[in-house]
Amino acid sequence: MPRITAPTVAEHRDQRRADLVAAGQELLVTEGPDAVTMTAVAARAGLSRTAVYEYFTSADELVAVVLGDQMVLWQEALRQRLHAAPTETGDLDTVRIYVEVAMGLVADGHHSLLVLLTMHTLAEDVRHRLSEAHAAVAAPVGEALAQIGIRDVDQATNYVHAAIEAAARRIAPGQDAHAEIAAVAAFTVAGVRALAPTSSQS
Repeated sequence: MPRITAPTVAEHRDQRRADLVAAGQELLVTEGPDAVTMTAVAARAGLSRTAVYEYFTSADELVAVVLGDQMVLWQEALRQRLHAAPTETGDLDTVRIYVEVAMGLVADGHHSLLVLLTMHTLAEDVRHRLSEAHAAVAAPVGEALAQIGIRDVDQATNYVHAAIEAAARRIAPGQDAHAEIAAVAAFTVAGVRALAPTSSQS
């Protein structure tokens, strides 16, 4: 029986699960999605392979948890930034803030994990769960695009994310990315403005 290293069994299990998630995140960042196997995660966390299956049914499920945690972080950072924005903040400003928050997470080494998702094939149910979580994060920018008068909001939202992903690949975690963030934010706002009806371009 494994030694309990926390005050309660529940806390012990929570800690072990957190250790496995951290191990999965490290593997994602340092070696890429294909390196996240149950064996590799177990070795990185210092646990047996069978122990990993007590918490996750597959490597895809573990990847989904890691990426889901990043989306929660992104959503909270966006909420705080929008809450702190002036009351007269316009819809184009919301688009700019959305891009700046996402790119800020890239610079901190977080959002780059979400970029990995575009290069990795996950199980269909996992991709569906992550897609729903990502839609929740992107809801404010979708609402802003609709208010601006964009006819095809899904198309414009995809363009916004494509710009973020392209810019994310141009900077490394920890790098001073202010110029890159400013450039992609300006580029995205200009693109949205070009798609908007003339009366909304302000």
